[in-house]
Amino acid sequence: MPMTARCKFTVEAVTHFAYGGREVKLAAHYDEPLSKEDRAFSNATPNGSMTLTIQNARVFDVFKPGSKVYVDVTPAE
Repeated sequence: MPMTARCKFTVEAVTHFAYGGREVKLAAHYDEPLSKEDRAFSNATPNGSMTLTIQNARVFDVFKPGSKVYVDVTPAE
C-alpha cells in the first residue's frame, strides 16, 4: 500500500469569478497555542501554500476564509 500524507490548511482567501468559478488560496495551518494535532502537522509541513480553481458549486461551502481543511495526498500511477 502506498504511503499517504495528510496536510492541514487554512483557507486564506476566496475569489469569486464572473463565470461562476472560484479561486481558493490555502496556506499550511499553524496556530498558537498548538493542539497536539496541529503540532504534528506543523512539524511535518511547517510551510506551504496551494491555489485551486473550483467550478463545482457543491463544494463551495467547504472553502470559507478562515476555515480549516485537510488535503490528503496519495501517489498517482
